[in-house]
Amino acid sequence: LTAAGILPGIGVGVTPLDIGMIDVFDGEVDFWRVASGDNAHMPLLDRLAGAEPPVLISSGGTDLAGIRAAVERLAGSEVCVLHCVSAYPTPDDDANLRAIPALAEVLGTVVGYSDHTLGIAAAPLAVALGARAIEKHITLDRSRTTFRDHALSADPADMAALVAAVRQAEAMLSDGDPGVRASEAGSLPGMRRSVCAARDLPAGHRLAAGDLTWLRPGGGIAPGDGDSLLGRALGRDVAAGVAIAAADLAG
Repeated sequence: LTAAGILPGIGVGVTPLDIGMIDVFDGEVDFWRVASGDNAHMPLLDRLAGAEPPVLISSGGTDLAGIRAAVERLAGSEVCVLHCVSAYPTPDDDANLRAIPALAEVLGTVVGYSDHTLGIAAAPLAVALGARAIEKHITLDRSRTTFRDHALSADPADMAALVAAVRQAEAMLSDGDPGVRASEAGSLPGMRRSVCAARDLPAGHRLAAGDLTWLRPGGGIAPGDGDSLLGRALGRDVAAGVAIAAADLAG
């Protein structure tokens, strides 16, 4: 059953529906998952507490106090709380994705999202809000049964699109550094402005505020530094629209 044995590169997890299942699969799984229906099953949580594989626990059907109590019972385990709404399917206006950063802040755990909405739009939004694990039901063919899970399940094409959308969201989130990005650096000189002559200015003229304007491209004296020119005399003629440089000043 282990991922290394039959599914290279894919982790295998088990949702134990009773405590005995934990004993059966102990040492054979990459992670445990606790279903929403069992997030108040304290004996089961106590059995998983301190487990070496991470424990993913869904928050459906409980409030903040309930999921905090569950996390506390899992002390010693690496825990990921999956924000979840146990409605099949979950209406868009009940998805409550803003709970993801709220749970992360209050619980101090990794937080993910167990998606029961129709379609795949919720997953990349959840990632943008801080989800670090996404759970989505999958089926080979939604038309084969009317069972409630199938309406909200992704088929293989949907799942591929969901993964692509999540990867795009991750790329767009990037590293959060507000500095200049490499892709924009080449555009900046043409976008910035330089202090320029507002009209033809003769040599010997002392610059006043009305003599200055701000035109593209950049690379000259920045608009915020224009006051340093006021009262200075020009050492040569400067035509209207030309950037004023330090070399244009007398003495």
